[in-house]
Amino acid sequence: MGNIQKMNDFIREIRNGIALKGMSQAQFADAIGFSKGLVSDVLNEKVKPSKRFVRLSNSFFESLGEGGAPSQGASSASEVPVLSWSQSLKLAEGYEFSDLGDVSELIRVPSECSRGAFALRVEDDTMFPEFSDGEIIVVEPYVTTCTGCFVVARVGWDSATTFKQLILDGGRTFLKPYNERYPILDVSDTSCQIIGVVIAKMKRYNLK
Repeated sequence: MGNIQKMNDFIREIRNGIALKGMSQAQFADAIGFSKGLVSDVLNEKVKPSKRFVRLSNSFFESLGEGGAPSQGASSASEVPVLSWSQSLKLAEGYEFSDLGDVSELIRVPSECSRGAFALRVEDDTMFPEFSDGEIIVVEPYVTTCTGCFVVARVGWDSATTFKQLILDGGRTFLKPYNERYPILDVSDTSCQIIGVVIAKMKRYNLK
């Protein structure tokens, strides 16, 4: 009974937080990196939120602070874990960092990020020349998406995560490779979960 009451309190607090910030459910879904349908189902108590949903929701409202400005302190980090692409898929599925297995590499970031931020290593040329193979991208799940931003996304429930430029045009949603050799993906009529927005890139060199 106690767990049910705690979950009801959590959902009520999220509803109140969205209302106080003047946000729509769609804007909240974009901000925490979950689909609009899932957020709607959670807030309408049709499905139970995952541990990651709870953590990202709480951290999102903590990061806004008074007046919507990012707060200082526990919600920020100067180092983020470098994940594999398969581990980023687990994040999309609702796993916590602690559930991902071996996360042995940390990278210092140039500015403060939320506790939910992470890094990935570019592994192909689909985003060349803006992003090269081997460069590390820093992904922030709490940044609101906009057309032209670079995102890590999951298209369809069975697919791997992908790194593309988000294009919003005429009511349609596209994921665009920067490399013109690859096709643009129209994801308007399919499930597309934005896991996070790329806020920085860096490259490490192996020194002998």
